[in-house]
Amino acid sequence: MKKILGILVIGIFIFTNCKMENKGRFFSKEKYENELNQSVNNDVLERIKNDSTITKDEMIFSFYFITDKRAKIDSLIDYLEQNESNQQIIELNQINEIWELNGRTYPIKLKIESINKWERNMWEIGYKFDCELDGWETTYANRE
Repeated sequence: MKKILGILVIGIFIFTNCKMENKGRFFSKEKYENELNQSVNNDVLERIKNDSTITKDEMIFSFYFITDKRAKIDSLIDYLEQNESNQQIIELNQINEIWELNGRTYPIKLKIESINKWERNMWEIGYKFDCELDGWETTYANRE
């Protein structure tokens, strides 16, 4: 009987912790696991390559993270500065209740594998700090 009661208590503990994991999170585990959509990256890459003003085989992109607390975005900035120092932090803005970080990448090769790898990495880093990668785009710095 004690063994069954122990298993039941452990089961309740695990269930409760799983439910609490998303409580208070801005970037939910469900969104993290289901909403990274890299299927559009190939079309974006083709449009970039077809743009006659871009004559390089690698580019710098702007990227954006959003979250609900300044402390979360500050932790993300600290991590990026220590571990991804080749990506520049440009600005931090508060828009109503949302904090937005704008940064610039290191030059990324215009290959789908390179772009997808970078995006997946940033998606994972953002999740660790409860900051959602809200998007990325080309910058004017890439035009000659």
